[in-house]
Amino acid sequence: MSTQEQNNSGGRGQGSGCRQTNKHKGERGGRGGNAPSKFKGQQTDGVLKDMYICVRDGQPSQFSKLEKVLPAYALSRKQTKVAMILITKRPLGTIKNYINAYPTGAAAADEATVKIWEQKAKGQQEEFNAAVKGQQDMMMAILGQCNEATRAQVEADEDFATILNDRKILDFIQFLRAVCYDTSASRSLFQPMHSTNQLKRLIQFDN
Repeated sequence: MSTQEQNNSGGRGQGSGCRQTNKHKGERGGRGGNAPSKFKGQQTDGVLKDMYICVRDGQPSQFSKLEKVLPAYALSRKQTKVAMILITKRPLGTIKNYINAYPTGAAAADEATVKIWEQKAKGQQEEFNAAVKGQQDMMMAILGQCNEATRAQVEADEDFATILNDRKILDFIQFLRAVCYDTSASRSLFQPMHSTNQLKRLIQFDN
């Protein structure tokens, strides 16, 4: 048998190292592998199904696909405020800025006015707390769609714990984008949705 025939048959010649099986290609996850990775993320159904980040060479495109469905995922979880944060690219802010200012002057002495303010403030407080928790839940869901190697990249950064503790989804996505694109976290996070029709469709999805 010639050397070329030995290589083509998968013998111990030099050619055997190049003719990997699909299984080996998929396990290595290298550029040009034909077999898909076995990792599919923790979300096996719903909006995030098949939206995962696992192959290093494919991280940018995988991140881009995942990013685009996040508002719809938030709405599917009844997290309208989180969806709006993702759509408008505007952070939630602080509770002080979220709740209406306490009545002043003569209104502060009016019992009925103060009672109305208290009721509204309570609802705003609950809405704010739900939005904060919703952002944290979103971050956990996104991490669940990242394989072990990608999570290790994210968690190794010294700013990760702070970002996770702050529970600010925009900062988290910006951080993950920097990891996937292997670039500075100061780069633009993503483009907000300027289309009024697109925004209306997302709002109607929640109703």
